[in-house]
Amino acid sequence: MDLRDAPPLEDEGDASSGAPDAALGGEEAPVEETGGEETVGLNGDGLEGAQPHDGADGDSACLEGEGGGTEQGGAQGGAESRGAWAHMFRQGRGGLDRRRRGHAPSHPYASPHRARGDGEAFPQRRHDRNLPPWGHQQGRRGLRRREEEAPQLSTQEKRWMCLRALFVTIGDELSLIPQQIQKLAREAENVIVQAREEANRAEEERRRKLRQAQGEGEDAAKGAAGASEPDEVMAVDIKEMEPSAQEKKDEDLDTLLVTLIVDCASQLPLKVGIYACLVGLWYKKSRLRPLCARIVEQSFIRFEEAIKQGNFSDAKLLLRFLLALSGSFVVAPESVFDLMKALLSMSAELAPSATTDQILLVVLAALPWLSARSWETLQGSVGEVLALAQQIGASSPSAEVLLLQQATSPIRAAAGGALGGEEGSPILVSLGLDKSRLSSLFEAIASMIQSLLSAKPRGGVQLWGGLLFFGAQESWKSKATLRFYQSPELFPLLKPVNDAAARVPLCVAPTLSLSVDDLRSVKAFPVERSIRLPVSIEKVDIPLSLHDRWILEDHFSTILRNFRDNVTLCAEALLRVPVDHEQFEFVLVECLFSAMLRLPHAPSPGDVSETPFFITRVLHRVCQMQNLLVGVTEAGLTSLLKHAAHFDFQALRVLADFFAYWLNVWEGRMSLLEEWLGLSIPPAYLKVFVQHAFEKAFRFRYRPHLLELLPECVLPYTPPDAVPSCPYTAEAPQQSLAFPGAPPPPVGLMTLTSYAGHIEFSEVQKLLLFSFKKREGGIPPPPESDIRARRMQSEDETGAGGSDQPAQEEGMEAEADAETRERSERDAEEQKRDLMRYELARLLRGRLHRKTWKRRPGFSHDGERPGVFPPPPQPSSPSKKRSGEEDEPRDDAEEEPREEGDDARTPYEDDEAEGHVWSLTDLAQVLVFALLTRGLKTLTHSERLVANYFPVFEFLKRGATKKALRAMQPPDFETQNAQRPGEVDDESDVELEDEEERGDEAEMSKAERRSQEVEEAFLKAIFDFWKNSRQKTVLTVRHFERYGVVSKEGTVRFVFDSLSATERDDSRIMELFDLLLQLSIEGFELKKEKALALVQTRGSADEEDEQKREERQAAVAAAAEAAGAVQTLLHFILIGFMRELLREEHAPRRIALEARLVYLARDYARFVDLPRLQEQIGDSMTDDLHQLLALSKQVQTQFFFLDREPGGLLGPLAAELDDDRDGLHAEEAEVGE
Repeated sequence: MDLRDAPPLEDEGDASSGAPDAALGGEEAPVEETGGEETVGLNGDGLEGAQPHDGADGDSACLEGEGGGTEQGGAQGGAESRGAWAHMFRQGRGGLDRRRRGHAPSHPYASPHRARGDGEAFPQRRHDRNLPPWGHQQGRRGLRRREEEAPQLSTQEKRWMCLRALFVTIGDELSLIPQQIQKLAREAENVIVQAREEANRAEEERRRKLRQAQGEGEDAAKGAAGASEPDEVMAVDIKEMEPSAQEKKDEDLDTLLVTLIVDCASQLPLKVGIYACLVGLWYKKSRLRPLCARIVEQSFIRFEEAIKQGNFSDAKLLLRFLLALSGSFVVAPESVFDLMKALLSMSAELAPSATTDQILLVVLAALPWLSARSWETLQGSVGEVLALAQQIGASSPSAEVLLLQQATSPIRAAAGGALGGEEGSPILVSLGLDKSRLSSLFEAIASMIQSLLSAKPRGGVQLWGGLLFFGAQESWKSKATLRFYQSPELFPLLKPVNDAAARVPLCVAPTLSLSVDDLRSVKAFPVERSIRLPVSIEKVDIPLSLHDRWILEDHFSTILRNFRDNVTLCAEALLRVPVDHEQFEFVLVECLFSAMLRLPHAPSPGDVSETPFFITRVLHRVCQMQNLLVGVTEAGLTSLLKHAAHFDFQALRVLADFFAYWLNVWEGRMSLLEEWLGLSIPPAYLKVFVQHAFEKAFRFRYRPHLLELLPECVLPYTPPDAVPSCPYTAEAPQQSLAFPGAPPPPVGLMTLTSYAGHIEFSEVQKLLLFSFKKREGGIPPPPESDIRARRMQSEDETGAGGSDQPAQEEGMEAEADAETRERSERDAEEQKRDLMRYELARLLRGRLHRKTWKRRPGFSHDGERPGVFPPPPQPSSPSKKRSGEEDEPRDDAEEEPREEGDDARTPYEDDEAEGHVWSLTDLAQVLVFALLTRGLKTLTHSERLVANYFPVFEFLKRGATKKALRAMQPPDFETQNAQRPGEVDDESDVELEDEEERGDEAEMSKAERRSQEVEEAFLKAIFDFWKNSRQKTVLTVRHFERYGVVSKEGTVRFVFDSLSATERDDSRIMELFDLLLQLSIEGFELKKEKALALVQTRGSADEEDEQKREERQAAVAAAAEAAGAVQTLLHFILIGFMRELLREEHAPRRIALEARLVYLARDYARFVDLPRLQEQIGDSMTDDLHQLLALSKQVQTQFFFLDREPGGLLGPLAAELDDDRDGLHAEEAEVGE
């Protein structure tokens, strides 16, 4: 690859630059002869004399020679110090590469003085970005302290850090890459030789000291005849002089380099050829050939490990590296082809599966990295590999595999994203989804072979796939393989020059040690599919060849996988792919959309980088770096939305989330919406997509601000505002007026007093406090015992009678006072919380089975106290408690007559004429409406209210009985037979309290049924309150579920039993189900992780004590229970949708239900209990339901490999659970005997 015409470098010297040193303003580095071979010294002396010196930090010790702190040393090493090593310590525009001679900064983040042309020095302006994170607020003093506390690195460690950075960053600058390779090879060779010489000198010094110590020991032994102690002491000294295994490992630079190069080759797909060239240049040096042999051996070992672990991405890059090493004249190409043929031969013995497809992909994807010379000379080996690959790939997939491929495609042949449709549909063909990456690779190899054809082929003519190949080697070209080892600059250096060098034996790849059983046990995922948009061909004049396009797509997908830990690094690596073609941007956008829409998604990903939102951020970052991609992205999105009617359910939601984020980050790009919605009547699927996108966009940004940016044609498609709907705060209807038949008053005069139940609603609101204030009155003093104990402790520590004893005593007393005050405040807060809960429960119980309130005529409101009335009874006086004069509790069935004076102090009375009788469910809804209205400011306010008053919800679920009310009564609170207005004792309390103890075993008890009805009333109030907000509905249910007010199973039951079909079709239902399932899955994963940790850390049965054993058994049982809870919850959801699908006759709704079922059966397949589903469906099984069960089974085996896990979901915990059960049965049997 000829890059001589590439643009020049910047003025500032760069690490990866291959420009001559003279071009950087320095002198050319001296050339010295070492062992008859040409080497270039680093900083003039090859770092041979680099030692740390006083007044210089680690950077100068690494960059400069022995005289680096002097003017002579600076002049000697000035040329190279501005080159390859400078980028490691470049700060701002100046940095270490522009520092004055003889001056070294005190730390790497200092701002050195730069020299002007007249020689005067001026300080560089210091910015926070030039400082480390700890120095932004502390300034230079903080930096000095950090520098003093930081560990000092040795010269060898600094040298290794610089060398490692050069290996990782080589090729980042695209200009003069062959020169960069040569320069790094020379510099690394000098470092290796220097490290070896230092290691030899250190070894000789150690042996000298060892011999000296042995001689002194012998002399001491002769002088002290019969004394054994000196011999023992000397033996210890000799043992201490021997280096440990860890020290030998750290000092071995060759081992570090081998690991580094193999790691880089397996992680950086664009630099495989670069590292192969580096090793090839080293292999020409006789003293570095053992190092190259170790690199080849380690690459092969890592290749086998990657195959065994199912890490086919690393295996693919390592096989490419081995082929590139053969092109660099390091490895014999015949041995690499023997490796490939052995791997394919073992794959042919396996049944067609994902493992065979992945191995085919690994082998065929490495062939484009074969050099032109090897391609021509090894025609027979290449033909055998291609024949084996064609034989293995010729088998047709089974029906189950085709079903899985169809269900994991983001776009379906059938409308509505449902399963079915014709194979080879024009829609799938136009988007490239009819073929997997393996099928596209076969076509790419055929295209590459076709490019070799000439009018008069020089080699033998063979057939593969009906195509001729083996033409002239000059035609074996590719824009994306980056084979630098056959570039005009490097090929003459790599090729053997004379006959003596040609007889140097090449390294041979070891024999493959894998077996067929090893391949059979590999866990391999199915081969992915990529989207290829028609717009990528329509917008370019000359498209990329099939093989170059496939290789470019493979680069992008590999980078997305290997750089998924950092958005910015991933975006930079994607844009750094050196393929100069006008289709580059379109292929990049296609690959990002393919990764974003890849199915199935993990319902609860363990890493953020596994979510589609990570790809969304990468796409946004790429567009920020290259603005041209904004238009390309919008063109690709428009092309995709033409097929939105065939989108998968989850793919449509992911794409809507992406567009919502896109609208917020590119607020000026609203012309796309005008193009979709402004020119004509948009189709229905486009309206649905825009509505979904705007519903998510309003979560990212304040609604009015985003509406100001939207064109007028888009406003009709925006979702309605999230306005709460509360019946007790709305205007009352006409029929609820006090005088029937009277004309309605004007709108301005309409009041809330005419709506039934609004008085109870307002009274409940007054009792709901968002934040409990401190109790009025003084705080009791701290206990004297605490102060005395602290004083005694202080005297014990510091000694009595010390000079600072009074001050310490005052500090202890102040600390004790603060702690006591804080504890008193917490106690007062808790007492007030308990009191308000109890008062609210009393109010609700007092209205149970009574009619709604109305204003008492003639009542004066001047003295009315807001909230609870009459005034709450006070605790009994201590004198009465001591004397036993407390009031005797009256009989619950006996009702005490009221006095006439009581009516004067109650502002409300029961509306016997038109009032509504309060039932338990009505009171439950009033409480929820009041709570949500009280916490309407933010969702956090309502969550705090639920946290404060969840015992009141439990009180209603228990039937609001006397027993439940007494359980909520504060400890120091006595009722003194006080009653609320309208509160009477209910004789049915005895029956209600006894319901919890009675119950039919065959069906739910009355108490359970009542609790279920109250829970459904809670949920109905939530859904009614947030009719127009999907997000707030889901989050509010989450708050209630978090505190146990509603259950997950109860929520699912309410959705399918209480909501209508139209309400269930709302998108918030699926979002709610996703939230409930994800919460259950996260809980299961946490409990499983805890149980596994306890199982792994336990000792033997004799060493484990009873407490640890019980803790471990409880953790394992909790994990098993959590797994069963997830399966049960998902089972209820699937059964509910399946019943609807069987009853539904309307075709569009059947398609929508099937799309939801496909999503649940695929993305949550890991937790689907197939035997339980089959048993419950029974004779109602249809073809659609059978496809869903088959799909779940395929996902379980192909993506989660549950068929290979003995314990299924629990894994190793299943055996542990069985052992615990067997031990429990054995103990019970012993007890029975």
